[in-house]
Amino acid sequence: MAKQGQEELTVSFSEQLLDPNLSFPDYQQTTRQLTLNRARCVDPTLIDTFLRNLRHGSDDVIKQKLNNYSKQTEHRNDTRLQKCDSLIHREIYPNWQVRDSIIDFCAAQATQLKYELDQQKSSEVIRTTVDTRLDPYSVRDLQHEEEKKYKQWNDLNNWVENNRTIEGILRGSSDHFLKQNCDQNVDYLRKFWDLSSK
Repeated sequence: MAKQGQEELTVSFSEQLLDPNLSFPDYQQTTRQLTLNRARCVDPTLIDTFLRNLRHGSDDVIKQKLNNYSKQTEHRNDTRLQKCDSLIHREIYPNWQVRDSIIDFCAAQATQLKYELDQQKSSEVIRTTVDTRLDPYSVRDLQHEEEKKYKQWNDLNNWVENNRTIEGILRGSSDHFLKQNCDQNVDYLRKFWDLSSK
């Protein structure tokens, strides 16, 4: 679940989404929160760690999680499809949704940052043209200064694209696993997109 303010996003998630081993009988589920802002997107160290833990808690151990559903007393008499459905709707899809909201928030921050940089660039006073005979390095210095201003945006944009690629790979693997072990006729990725777009 995500609540978005103008400049920050607070993501709430079950602690079980972070740790695949937290499925004990009588386990009291706790909810955690992570608040994101532009600074956390620009320096994504915390977000990277968090996403890595979320990915490990679902896609990396999906086989283990499905086996755990078979062992739990509340699911012992369920059919394999019912166990799959419980796993998907209780853990996999919520986990994917949290990860999507984090990446989408940082993508929106990248877009906003680019807009601000472009506005700043267009509002600057046009500099006096420097004669390259007097200062042969002036053009290079101006280009370097321009690149430096856009570096944060470029790094953030690359981070967003890399994480979307990672998500695509992991979800493709999970979809393949679920088709092999649950129902081969279900497109689990399409089902997720249909549910998350409502």
